[in-house]
Amino acid sequence: MLEAAANSRWDDLIALEQKRAALLAGVESGAIAGLEDAGLQQRLANVIQQILESDSQIKTLVEAWTGELSGILHSMGTEKKLQQAYDTK
Repeated sequence: MLEAAANSRWDDLIALEQKRAALLAGVESGAIAGLEDAGLQQRLANVIQQILESDSQIKTLVEAWTGELSGILHSMGTEKKLQQAYDTK
């Protein structure tokens, strides 16, 4: 997901987020057994930490992209208003 966001592949990011949501739903419903194993718990904790760190980086990238989109949309709106103001039809 981080790679998709870092490379501005937003459609890929959305698809990956949907897959992750489905996987997390399985985890939340108790689909993973054997969590009493201390080694497994530590590996799971490490994976969760990596996910949280990636999510933070993805959030930063998405916020920057959202800012760019906002600027583009604002520019397009201003351009449309100018075009309407000077339209001589």
